[in-house]
Amino acid sequence: MQERLTTTEAAALAGITAANFTSAMARRRRRGDEDLRLPPGQWLDGRTPTYDANEIRAWVAARPGPGRWGRRDTGPSESTDPASTARKA
Repeated sequence: MQERLTTTEAAALAGITAANFTSAMARRRRRGDEDLRLPPGQWLDGRTPTYDANEIRAWVAARPGPGRWGRRDTGPSESTDPASTARKA
């Protein structure tokens, strides 16, 4: 039997909040990607979406890691690449 996860459990597995997980799943559906929710007949109470744990693990493994968010350093580059220093001279 497959392991079923609630939204909160799936979000915890993904390492994100339940709100972010719900948004990510909605974006997938809007893009036309596979809906990772189990069919409503398999939901725990008929109204709470559940997810196959293996599908969520695969989705997490395929996610690109965290982006470079936040403040960017706008100061001079500390590059050690000789080509970049030659261009500056």
